[in-house]
Amino acid sequence: MHPVPPAFVETFLEVLGRVRNAGRHGHRSCPSTQSRSRLLVLAVMACMPVSSTFAESPESDSPWQAIREGKPTLTLRPRIEFVDQDGKTENAQAFTMRTLIGWRTAPFAGFRGTVQGINVGHVGETDFNSGKNGKSAYPGISDPDVTDLNQIYADYLGLPSTQVRLGKQIIKLDSQRFVGVSDFRQTMRVFTGLMVRNTAIPDTEVIVAHLWRIRETSGDQQQARVEIAHADWQWQVDNHLVGYGYFDDQGATPAQSGSLDNSNAIVGVSADGSYPATGGTKLLYTAEYARQTAYAGGSDLIDAVYAHLGGGISWRNVFARADYERLGSNQGRYGFQTRLASRHRFQGWADQLTVTPPTGTRDYYVTLGTKLHSAKFAAEYHWFTSDVGSIRYGDEIDLAVTIGFAKQWVFKTELASFREHDALSPASARRRDTDKLWFTLIYNIE
Repeated sequence: MHPVPPAFVETFLEVLGRVRNAGRHGHRSCPSTQSRSRLLVLAVMACMPVSSTFAESPESDSPWQAIREGKPTLTLRPRIEFVDQDGKTENAQAFTMRTLIGWRTAPFAGFRGTVQGINVGHVGETDFNSGKNGKSAYPGISDPDVTDLNQIYADYLGLPSTQVRLGKQIIKLDSQRFVGVSDFRQTMRVFTGLMVRNTAIPDTEVIVAHLWRIRETSGDQQQARVEIAHADWQWQVDNHLVGYGYFDDQGATPAQSGSLDNSNAIVGVSADGSYPATGGTKLLYTAEYARQTAYAGGSDLIDAVYAHLGGGISWRNVFARADYERLGSNQGRYGFQTRLASRHRFQGWADQLTVTPPTGTRDYYVTLGTKLHSAKFAAEYHWFTSDVGSIRYGDEIDLAVTIGFAKQWVFKTELASFREHDALSPASARRRDTDKLWFTLIYNIE
């Protein structure tokens, strides 16, 4: 394993300073004390004298050998999606295909590179509203045609217990409730920036990141300024205590919540896991609390809380649990927003509440699941209300079957059915009756 010479640390800090200046282009500058503190955190983490846990493959003798001894990555994901939504004159159907193809090099001099391209295209007629094709008579299926460089990044693994990643990359934290890849859509979200992951403290992973560009699931690229601080202590196998801070200077984005500037900070803590009980059973639990406030010139209306409480039991291949999730409201003027989350995973698969209304949301739901041979079965039932104002948004049932076969192949079929309760005014605020059905086939080589 390579030592950490002082010259590298100096170069690392210099490069980081240049990267930060490049990322600041077109954005408001944050106070210099914050900049210095982030540099200090990264530098200290990079120099912690503990044995490495990230370098697994043997070192190559040259860059060309590292490329030759690398490994290809390939994912093919054809999907058929149907949507029947009240208020639309047409039903939507889409046959789309996602192709991810890339190459990951072997390590050389502590470095390893990854490059990956993406192509998303449709087959046949575009009988759906992709968000870009202008077919507003159809319900939305947000999978426009996209061809792009999906990921390109370099890892440095020569530091003790530390991984440094610079470039265009996917980032998934915890359950992806606040930072995720939105991988359900054919075009995933990717971030461009610098991320440092450190495992020097036993059973603890610390992540800090500075991100300056985001490609959304629509394929659109946007400048950003996102800072991440995340610490995960696994105090027992499958039991995690996490503290985090996400600082998102996103500027003028009124479509997210109606505020002129939605720049915000989310700071919170969570406990999640399973605890062994008698007879081979496990007790499942989740407890999380966070607060969202204005940040970097964000609207004064941004002040809301998030809470999640849940529990259940698992036995062999069967589990059941009940949960309560609250995305709070600032007295009906602002609802807690999660723009960087993998939002399809939460509050029902029909995606009726991906943008939190000003009155907030409360989601009461139960989840059941089991595994039989190579097949997994899951079911959820949701009851949605507002956080203030006693509004009943509706209820939803979700069903899924996932079957793995022939090692690299997975087949999934999923159904989501949402039913509106209170018809909100104006009509654009309504959550209409919606049924969605998906058939997905996945071939994956890593």
